[in-house]
Amino acid sequence: MTKIQLKRVYSKIFTYNKTEMVEYDNLNEIARALESKYTLTHKGIAGNKIYYNEFTVDTYKTKDNKYIVGNITYYTKNNQIKQLF
Repeated sequence: MTKIQLKRVYSKIFTYNKTEMVEYDNLNEIARALESKYTLTHKGIAGNKIYYNEFTVDTYKTKDNKYIVGNITYYTKNNQIKQLF
């Protein structure tokens, strides 16, 4: 995953001041929000994970029944597996 892709994904997770997580109503909203011309569309949703070609998004549900991105697992250019947080 390139730095441009990471910046675009990162900007969809946090609010403008980068301190609060963006809350979504369902997993499909998160999947559509993280899609771009770089990541294309998601491959599937299973449980609390959203699968893309180059990364996997782990989510969790808050007590207000909203969804928040927990962590993103992605592959580097050297095929190393890393987590965003």
